[in-house]
Amino acid sequence: MNGESEMNCRLLKTVSAAALLALWAYGCGKSGEWAPTMENPPRVKFEYLGKDTPVQDLKDDDVIVAVNGEALTKKEFYARMSQVAWTIRRSPGMRASNFADAYAYAGRTLIPRFVRETIIAQAGRGEKLATADEIRAKVDEKVERFCKMYRIDRNAVKKEFPGGLCAVQRDAERTVWLKTYVDKHAIKGKLITAETVTNILNQIAAENAATSASNAAIRAKLEGLRGDILSGKATFEDVADKYSEGIDNEGGGYWGRFGREGLPDADLIFELKVGSISEVLEDDDSYYMVRLEERTAAKRDANKRVVEPESVSLSRIQLLKHELTILASPGTLKEDLQAQMDENALEAHLGTLMEKAEIVYPHGTNFWAVAEKGANK
Repeated sequence: MNGESEMNCRLLKTVSAAALLALWAYGCGKSGEWAPTMENPPRVKFEYLGKDTPVQDLKDDDVIVAVNGEALTKKEFYARMSQVAWTIRRSPGMRASNFADAYAYAGRTLIPRFVRETIIAQAGRGEKLATADEIRAKVDEKVERFCKMYRIDRNAVKKEFPGGLCAVQRDAERTVWLKTYVDKHAIKGKLITAETVTNILNQIAAENAATSASNAAIRAKLEGLRGDILSGKATFEDVADKYSEGIDNEGGGYWGRFGREGLPDADLIFELKVGSISEVLEDDDSYYMVRLEERTAAKRDANKRVVEPESVSLSRIQLLKHELTILASPGTLKEDLQAQMDENALEAHLGTLMEKAEIVYPHGTNFWAVAEKGANK
């Protein structure tokens, strides 16, 4: 159900809490054991309340979204978010400082991902693209990969992972249905040829050559400005106020006070005499020169241990560079482009499936704004 027809739908039909709880546990039998969804009972049918209706405080059993009657409740949403938190914290390279952003992003994408995966799984089941035994076997493979990735055995998953082994199997089934559907329908985007890759690389090379020439002119301009200052034709302050780009703390190009640690070209800068100007230096974003305004010697205690490192006060004149195009992995450009084209083709195909699906939000479409307040539940 979509388009203008959504606005004309009636209020949500009354559904018993027991029925909703059964939907929340979909994929798991009464014993808590997972079973392919093709073996589960039919879904409950819902009707839409109204497009963009503000979400009120929901009960655990209230449905956030239903796709052809297959529902995601508030309770299941928070259950899945606790699973997301578990996996994020154990993901390789994840830092604690990045957890909040990753968790918030996952929360905002969980509902659309549920809709997407549910539509694909329903389409695959409807076309009988795999048997229950085939799904079980592939899900078991996914579970084994999950255990290896997070270095946990199946028995530990039952005890430590929110929702237990059944939750891992349920999510694995959705991934299996997606791959099964894509493989059986051979959904592929426009073929990326070697000629296409060559043309792209040649275009990037030409653009980078032009950018490098432009950056050389920017450096030459800064060299000229440095010459004007050294010859007395202009003052450092006037040049800084007129030409320096970026944000400095004060007028005249004052940059700030720095220790050696974290200061680019620190060895060269700390060799400057007070009042002298460096040669033109370069970092990833700019060309610049500095003037040493003041030097503070290191402070030591009675045992000659450094209690406060030496520092310098600097002014800076900076001209920003143009950015070169750098490919993260030029050797896999063809594969990366093909994967993107295939993903675009899948999204286009998914769009046609969504047009035919009955996607309803019984309590409005702004759930995350409410969910975010209870994210730590």
